Amino acid sequence: MTIQELDYKHALRKVLNQAEDRFKSAVSKLGIEQEHSGIKVSDLALFPYNVWTLITPRIKIRKRKNRFGNFLNFDVEMKKGARFAEHFHEDGIESAEVVSGELVDTSENNKIYKKGDVAHWDKNVNHTPIANEDTFLHVLFKLD
Repeated sequence: MTIQELDYKHALRKVLNQAEDRFKSAVSKLGIEQEHSGIKVSDLALFPYNVWTLITPRIKIRKRKNRFGNFLNFDVEMKKGARFAEHFHEDGIESAEVVSGELVDTSENNKIYKKGDVAHWDKNVNHTPIANEDTFLHVLFKLD
């Protein structure tokens, strides 16, 4: 093996390790009760396609194939009483369509979203989604 090949493998391993660390950080921030935690949309892009990732024992998410240009597209399953930690996205906007169930956002004066409703949070807006019942969401993130 040449020195160039070793340098390339080392550089590639470093990039992959950094990506894995960013992914783990994004997952942990979603489920930790840590007020005003910023979650970068660019880190959410590291989630693998079509693989359910457990955020907490009551929340799992799956990145879907990107059909919408520069959007990230996720399915989210939340069991009754499940909650995301209060957070914001400094580099993008988020929209969540309630496919089934009911979602409340305590950071928006307990605003309730039911089947067919779409919750929308602009860049840097704190939000705390909580499932009032078993809830399934389609969530879109757009880098801003």
